[in-house]
Amino acid sequence: MNKVNALATGTRTGKKGEVKFNEMIETAQKDKGRGSGWAKNDCRQALIEASRYQFQNVVAPALRISIDDLTKSLNLKILKQLFKKNEIRVSAGYDTITQKIFTTEDSRKKIVEYLLELEEKGEQSISVQNLFDAIEQLNLHTDRITDRNWRDFLDCKKIDRDIFRVFCSILNINYDDVADIPPEPQGKDLTKETRLVEVLTTFNHGTQKNTVCAKAAHKDAPKAFLVVNPCSYSRTWMLRRIEYEIKIVSQRGVEIEQFLSSSNFLPLSIEDLKSLFKKKFVNLKLINEKLQKKYLFFIVNIDNYDLVELKNLVEKFWKPILNQVNPQNPGKILLFLVSSGQGNNWQTEWQNISILAESIVELPPAKPDVNDLSEIIPRVAMRLNIQLAEDLTVFSQQLLNESQGSTQKLLQLFYKKFECKPTQLNQQWQNYP
Repeated sequence: MNKVNALATGTRTGKKGEVKFNEMIETAQKDKGRGSGWAKNDCRQALIEASRYQFQNVVAPALRISIDDLTKSLNLKILKQLFKKNEIRVSAGYDTITQKIFTTEDSRKKIVEYLLELEEKGEQSISVQNLFDAIEQLNLHTDRITDRNWRDFLDCKKIDRDIFRVFCSILNINYDDVADIPPEPQGKDLTKETRLVEVLTTFNHGTQKNTVCAKAAHKDAPKAFLVVNPCSYSRTWMLRRIEYEIKIVSQRGVEIEQFLSSSNFLPLSIEDLKSLFKKKFVNLKLINEKLQKKYLFFIVNIDNYDLVELKNLVEKFWKPILNQVNPQNPGKILLFLVSSGQGNNWQTEWQNISILAESIVELPPAKPDVNDLSEIIPRVAMRLNIQLAEDLTVFSQQLLNESQGSTQKLLQLFYKKFECKPTQLNQQWQNYP
């Protein structure tokens, strides 16, 4: 399991000696109110909030429970069977290693007994909201949401990274701002799969990366980029390649902020966007401080936006942010509007709206050819310490023919040809970041 701890910014003497703490975490904890269940030794409310967050963002999607409509009815019989098993098999929502639903056997029994009681009363279903309420009232904690992990989090001790992210989320603080992230291991310590990803990240996308760099460098050029592609693998590859280029050229880091809707069917309102922005960046000073050290990538999925909503996003959310940011900052904010392009009315109309045409540049999908593959294949072989036996042009043409224009198939072929385990392929390439 990947573990991480908070970066200690101070120490104090406790009953068991010197105790570390992080000032940002401590301030957020105080804002929540230590006397109301957010303390180190009385963390009942913190665990409730963390369990709710993990259930909504990890467990529910993995169990295919939609949380978009809290009044929606869930079948008690099916729900009871899922909770009896107390396991999930897919990652969902963010970097997660969760495999269980509830931490303890006692929690599992309590929820099953509760659902059984409803069945005995003649009920056949329960609403999503009532299920959430029951989990809280029964004081059930989801996987690894424990008082021990909470204390270790506050004391800057290592805990599982996905649980660290949950605690950061409920305190409304940014993971990257408080995590003590160790330096990247040297190449010899990396897996073949990781080394393959590293090399493929440098591949192709010349037009796209050059466009982004040119616009980022010009003070009056658009800083919003439209990425339309039904293939999520292709979108991820392009964004990862652009991120790599920005890091290399600017010699600065890149912080990625996603603005996600709680609904799969509704776009984020302007109020939602502003609220999320305020949570991520408390004030203008903070965002300008970040831009002294790094670039910021804002990612917004616009699949559910119509033309008016897209115009409002740019006019009432994006433009005001740019107007507040100091243009002399070494780092820049870049907005990436991503979409699968499934019949949105803005697709054919956005360039006719002046504020959109002035603010957005579309990045076309990349279409690798034999020459592109002939360039990257030797680099992959060198990184993996493999001697190529095939003729390079023949090998490249073979990959191109077998992939049939599919980015997913091309990636699968790279993993297969270079004997890399495909188990993490989807996780590594289907979503960005």
